[in-house]
Amino acid sequence: MPVFRVDPGNVRARQLRFTAEEAGHIRAMRHKRGDVIRVSDGEFTEYEVELTELTHQGAAGRIRGRKEIPEDRVVIRLGQAVPKGEKLDGVVQKAVELGVHFIHPIFAERSVPRLDERRAADRLKRWRRVAEAARKQCERVRPMEVAAPGSLLSFLDESEDADLKVVLHERSTVGLRKILSDTRDIRSVALLVGPEGGFSETEVQTARTAGFIPCGLGTRILRTETAPIAAIAILEYVLGDLGEPGIESAGGPGKEDPAGL
Repeated sequence: MPVFRVDPGNVRARQLRFTAEEAGHIRAMRHKRGDVIRVSDGEFTEYEVELTELTHQGAAGRIRGRKEIPEDRVVIRLGQAVPKGEKLDGVVQKAVELGVHFIHPIFAERSVPRLDERRAADRLKRWRRVAEAARKQCERVRPMEVAAPGSLLSFLDESEDADLKVVLHERSTVGLRKILSDTRDIRSVALLVGPEGGFSETEVQTARTAGFIPCGLGTRILRTETAPIAAIAILEYVLGDLGEPGIESAGGPGKEDPAGL
């Protein structure tokens, strides 16, 4: 069952109200008044809601129960150099499915797309739509944040406090498996992936200076849209909940509360 979104400010003791846009998503799934749906506030609470109103202007529902969602085992921040065409759409979609928390599109030296302000804003809107659609489809409670396209240096600044920082480099003599041989105290990871042709040596050195470890993913050269998915899957398997049975939503099963009803 898809997990719909509600603004925390629109949640009352036993009632909540949806925006017209979210009401449209609910109608698109052929729901009607009286149906019970899953709803997230985008933070740490999931609600069981009975729809009491559903129109083109909005929707409302009665809270039948709530569940507090615990924090995820690992927080992954992905810095992905913007590739050609629409490849980043697929990366955004799969990153949501795999549990990434933040994705930062980066304009690297070898990035082919050179977007002006208007086109960059249009791309950002599309990536965020892709992320929200993927969140609903995979029944994830917390959304993945898609940052505005920026520079490598801005991503390095955002990743300053990460417990583990890695930059994928096809010529590295160190593999991700070796880096993850000691996983103690790793609760956050910053992952940096280059465009077609990879990062320049100057960019790799800049990342190294910021504490990033160059690493490889094996003997084969992976495409820029394949490499982040492979690395994220490995990180979530070793550090997160990928491979666990019965995961109901991001962060795993939480504590249920009948909302006093």
